[in-house]
Amino acid sequence: MAILIICEDMGSFNNVFPVGKILEEYNYEVVWIPRGMALYTLSKMGVSFEKFLNDKDIFKKYPCPDAIIGGFSGSGMEQKMFLTAVDLGIKCPRIYLPDGWGGWCFMIKWEDCLPEYVCVNDTFDRDLTLRGWANLTEDKIFITGWPAFDIYAKFDFESERRKMVLDWGLEGPTIFFVGTVEYTGATFKNVVDSLVLFDKKLNLIFRCHPNMDKQSSDLQKRLWMEAISKARAFDKIRVIEDNNSSSVLSTLAVADVVMSDISTLLNVAATLGKFNVSVLFPGSGKECFERVYPGLKEPPIVTLKCGDLACDHEDLYEIISDWLDNGNKFFPKQKEIFKMDGKNTIRVVEVIKKLL
Repeated sequence: MAILIICEDMGSFNNVFPVGKILEEYNYEVVWIPRGMALYTLSKMGVSFEKFLNDKDIFKKYPCPDAIIGGFSGSGMEQKMFLTAVDLGIKCPRIYLPDGWGGWCFMIKWEDCLPEYVCVNDTFDRDLTLRGWANLTEDKIFITGWPAFDIYAKFDFESERRKMVLDWGLEGPTIFFVGTVEYTGATFKNVVDSLVLFDKKLNLIFRCHPNMDKQSSDLQKRLWMEAISKARAFDKIRVIEDNNSSSVLSTLAVADVVMSDISTLLNVAATLGKFNVSVLFPGSGKECFERVYPGLKEPPIVTLKCGDLACDHEDLYEIISDWLDNGNKFFPKQKEIFKMDGKNTIRVVEVIKKLL
């Protein structure tokens, strides 16, 4: 028998991979079933995995798995795997390890996923999951923290910050814009349009989403390039492209503020005690947020008072101005909500061991 671990997107991979590695250290048989970027990443790491034409073929080879573990991927790969297991009458724990608030359950109906157990970050995350999936009961949800965040507890950000400031020759505040996919060009352009209004030296580091080239529309790609050109033409802004070849940890270390529409790196920024802004303008980030969290008025990180929300240019200008004058007003609440002890993965593994 074996524990089947499914992953596709990097968000999903980063949350389930640490769990699988610890299970292997405990001598459990782990079968990695990746697709997409997760498959590429495991190949690059030299980790053995298995490929199947379809989910039914998986269960032909593994008809009695000890457990099925998956995170959240945009294609619904993990959710479909859970459904196939139920349809085939496979009797084993189906454990869902999402890497975002509410288990992304506002995007997926419970009956289209059928997870049996869910591991979440905190009580707010649990309550949000219950709100999205009324069929799930509280005793099936475990508060463990997100395993993907353990790496941030173990990284020496201060040393890395000093190194990166020297390597990049940075002077003044540093803003890190994190791209997504759907409306990323429009959101980036909105940010740049606001930054050029400041008569102050700023560093702007930008990083596109790994799937932008394949999944973003031509319009968003064009707006993205327009934003870069406009920022570079403004002599007060030092523009640096973070091209995904370096570790995002280095960029996070040197960033003073992180901006995006719905990137999970906004949560990481809050975890690290950094100022962060969800940029949700009508016609761009707002539509993206409403698709991911239908029915919510604002991002959970804003509700928790761990980050700010900009809904238009006036909002964003005032938010940046206040940050430049007063620093990170959310720091005390961030330290209260996000407790980094580096043990989220262990807590998830302990839950899994009890369910086997």
